[in-house]
Amino acid sequence: MPSRRCLWKLPLLLGSWLAGACGGPSAKLITVQSAGSQGELTLIVRNRTDVVIDGFYLAETEKVRTAVGHAELGSVMEAETWGDDLLRSSLEANEEQSIRVRTAGSWDARPVDEEGRFQHIAGLRLQPGGRYILELHDGGWRYFH
Repeated sequence: MPSRRCLWKLPLLLGSWLAGACGGPSAKLITVQSAGSQGELTLIVRNRTDVVIDGFYLAETEKVRTAVGHAELGSVMEAETWGDDLLRSSLEANEEQSIRVRTAGSWDARPVDEEGRFQHIAGLRLQPGGRYILELHDGGWRYFH
Protein backbone atom coordinates (compact mmCIF):
# COMPACT_ATOMS: atom_id res chain seq x y z
CA MET A 1 0.00 0.00 0.00
CA PRO A 2 1.51 3.40 -0.94
CA SER A 3 2.07 5.92 1.80
CA ARG A 4 -0.29 8.87 2.15
CA ARG A 5 2.52 11.16 1.07
CA CYS A 6 2.57 9.46 -2.35
CA LEU A 7 -1.20 9.22 -2.92
CA TRP A 8 -1.39 12.77 -4.30
CA LYS A 9 0.86 11.65 -7.16
CA LEU A 10 -1.58 8.95 -8.32
CA PRO A 11 -3.84 11.26 -10.41
CA LEU A 12 -0.75 12.78 -12.09
CA LEU A 13 0.69 9.37 -12.93
CA LEU A 14 -2.67 8.07 -14.15
CA GLY A 15 -3.16 11.16 -16.35
CA SER A 16 0.31 10.77 -17.85
CA TRP A 17 -0.30 7.08 -18.54
CA LEU A 18 -3.69 7.77 -20.17
CA ALA A 19 -2.23 10.46 -22.43
CA GLY A 20 0.43 8.02 -23.60
CA ALA A 21 -1.99 5.12 -23.93
CA CYS A 22 -4.46 7.15 -25.98
CA GLY A 23 -1.79 8.20 -28.46
CA GLY A 24 -1.28 11.82 -27.42
CA PRO A 25 -2.17 14.75 -29.66
CA SER A 26 -3.55 14.29 -33.15
CA ALA A 27 -1.73 17.23 -34.74
CA LYS A 28 0.50 20.21 -34.19
CA LEU A 29 0.46 23.39 -36.28
CA ILE A 30 3.89 25.00 -36.59
CA THR A 31 4.29 28.55 -37.87
CA VAL A 32 7.45 28.68 -39.98
CA GLN A 33 6.90 32.23 -41.24
CA SER A 34 4.54 34.76 -39.72
CA ALA A 35 1.76 36.19 -41.79
CA GLY A 36 2.53 39.10 -44.04
CA SER A 37 0.75 41.09 -46.68
CA GLN A 38 3.03 39.71 -49.39
CA GLY A 39 3.71 36.13 -50.34
CA GLU A 40 1.65 33.03 -50.82
CA LEU A 41 -0.05 31.15 -47.99
CA THR A 42 1.72 27.79 -47.67
CA LEU A 43 0.61 24.69 -45.74
CA ILE A 44 2.82 21.63 -45.59
CA VAL A 45 1.33 18.41 -44.21
CA ARG A 46 3.90 16.20 -42.49
CA ASN A 47 3.01 12.61 -41.61
CA ARG A 48 4.44 11.73 -38.18
CA THR A 49 2.08 8.77 -37.75
CA ASP A 50 2.76 5.07 -38.16
CA VAL A 51 0.21 4.72 -40.98
CA VAL A 52 -0.14 5.85 -44.58
CA ILE A 53 -2.34 8.92 -45.07
CA ASP A 54 -4.54 8.21 -48.09
CA GLY A 55 -6.50 11.46 -48.13
CA PHE A 56 -6.36 15.01 -46.80
CA TYR A 57 -9.29 17.42 -46.85
CA LEU A 58 -9.75 21.05 -45.81
CA ALA A 59 -13.03 22.84 -45.17
CA GLU A 60 -13.83 26.23 -43.73
CA THR A 61 -14.43 25.88 -39.99
CA GLU A 62 -17.81 27.60 -40.12
CA LYS A 63 -18.98 25.30 -42.91
CA VAL A 64 -18.04 22.22 -40.86
CA ARG A 65 -19.70 23.64 -37.73
CA THR A 66 -23.03 24.09 -39.49
CA ALA A 67 -22.99 20.90 -41.59
CA VAL A 68 -25.08 17.92 -40.59
CA GLY A 69 -23.83 14.45 -41.47
CA HIS A 70 -20.35 15.56 -42.51
CA ALA A 71 -18.74 12.64 -40.63
CA GLU A 72 -20.61 9.93 -42.53
CA LEU A 73 -18.23 8.44 -45.06
CA GLY A 74 -19.61 8.60 -48.58
CA SER A 75 -22.57 10.80 -47.70
CA VAL A 76 -23.57 13.67 -49.96
CA MET A 77 -23.11 16.10 -47.05
CA GLU A 78 -19.58 14.81 -46.43
CA ALA A 79 -18.63 15.48 -50.05
CA GLU A 80 -20.27 18.92 -50.03
CA THR A 81 -18.55 19.88 -46.77
CA TRP A 82 -15.04 18.54 -47.36
CA GLY A 83 -14.67 18.62 -51.14
CA ASP A 84 -11.92 16.77 -52.97
CA ASP A 85 -8.81 15.06 -51.64
CA LEU A 86 -5.92 17.55 -51.71
CA LEU A 87 -3.04 15.03 -51.72
CA ARG A 88 -1.22 14.37 -54.98
CA SER A 89 -0.38 10.84 -53.74
CA SER A 90 -0.53 8.85 -50.51
CA LEU A 91 1.60 10.23 -47.71
CA GLU A 92 3.89 7.61 -46.17
CA ALA A 93 5.22 7.88 -42.61
CA ASN A 94 7.75 10.74 -42.31
CA GLU A 95 6.85 12.19 -45.70
CA GLU A 96 5.37 15.62 -46.35
CA GLN A 97 3.46 17.41 -49.09
CA SER A 98 2.56 21.00 -49.80
CA ILE A 99 -1.20 21.61 -49.85
CA ARG A 100 -2.86 24.43 -51.74
CA VAL A 101 -5.05 26.58 -49.49
CA ARG A 102 -7.46 28.79 -51.43
CA THR A 103 -7.57 31.66 -48.95
CA ALA A 104 -6.58 32.64 -45.46
CA GLY A 105 -9.03 32.04 -42.63
CA SER A 106 -10.11 29.39 -40.14
CA TRP A 107 -9.94 25.89 -41.55
CA ASP A 108 -10.69 22.36 -40.33
CA ALA A 109 -8.54 19.50 -41.59
CA ARG A 110 -9.45 15.86 -42.09
CA PRO A 111 -6.64 13.39 -42.78
CA VAL A 112 -7.85 9.87 -43.64
CA ASP A 113 -5.57 6.87 -43.14
CA GLU A 114 -5.19 3.59 -45.03
CA GLU A 115 -7.41 1.81 -42.48
CA GLY A 116 -10.37 4.10 -43.13
CA ARG A 117 -9.97 6.16 -39.96
CA PHE A 118 -9.90 9.95 -39.80
CA GLN A 119 -8.80 12.77 -37.54
CA HIS A 120 -10.69 16.03 -37.19
CA ILE A 121 -8.40 18.99 -36.59
CA ALA A 122 -10.53 22.07 -35.95
CA GLY A 123 -9.82 25.77 -36.16
CA LEU A 124 -6.50 26.05 -37.97
CA ARG A 125 -5.96 29.79 -38.29
CA LEU A 126 -4.03 30.40 -41.49
CA GLN A 127 -3.03 33.97 -42.27
CA PRO A 128 -2.16 35.53 -45.67
CA GLY A 129 1.52 35.11 -46.53
CA GLY A 130 2.07 32.67 -43.65
CA ARG A 131 4.03 29.46 -43.99
CA TYR A 132 2.79 26.56 -41.85
CA ILE A 133 3.57 22.91 -41.19
CA LEU A 134 0.77 20.69 -39.94
CA GLU A 135 2.33 17.66 -38.26
CA LEU A 136 -0.03 14.70 -38.01
CA HIS A 137 0.48 12.45 -34.97
CA ASP A 138 -0.99 9.12 -33.85
CA GLY A 139 -3.61 10.42 -31.39
CA GLY A 140 -7.23 11.15 -32.19
CA TRP A 141 -8.00 8.59 -34.92
CA ARG A 142 -11.71 7.82 -35.25
CA TYR A 143 -13.82 5.59 -37.45
CA PHE A 144 -16.53 7.03 -39.69
CA HIS A 145 -20.11 6.41 -38.55
